[in-house]
Amino acid sequence: MVLFNKVNKKLVLVAIASVLVTGNALAVPKLSGNYIVSLTDNCQATATYNNNVISNIQPGYISASLYQLTLTPNSTGVAGMLVMSGYRERGNNLRSNTMSSNNTLQESFSSNQNATYSNTGTTFTVTGSKSSQYHVYYGSIDSSNVAHYAALIRLKGDNNVYNNSVPNKCVEQGTLVRQ
Repeated sequence: MVLFNKVNKKLVLVAIASVLVTGNALAVPKLSGNYIVSLTDNCQATATYNNNVISNIQPGYISASLYQLTLTPNSTGVAGMLVMSGYRERGNNLRSNTMSSNNTLQESFSSNQNATYSNTGTTFTVTGSKSSQYHVYYGSIDSSNVAHYAALIRLKGDNNVYNNSVPNKCVEQGTLVRQ
């Protein structure tokens, strides 16, 4: 363990010295070009209690989305325009014959969006009709500093997805793969 700590300290010192000597910190990876995006949502079901008895259950939902995404960075390389089109499938993750009719089993729809985006070393943000900020880890990065793979995750609260009176608490995660 002591040897491991000494090695890590030396690597950190070499990295710091490199930045001081060259004046260059590690650059934030660029997201540029065409990507295939796959996203999944999993949202909690919620229950309302009255005198310690469940009086109402609002189902959560699950969804899967598949999009074609074109990212065109501006001069900074870490922000720009986003054009997205694709499909989303979703449905309740809790079913009961006593639930109201607005609790659909499954629905499918296409989705198109034009927006702006930005990214840092740890976040990917889409700003448009629906703004979203994800935590991001980058995979393969080419010699032009363009990321060919990114993994995303975020927590979100979806209010009234199925006209529910209680917001669903959701986690959305996915991947971007450059084409």
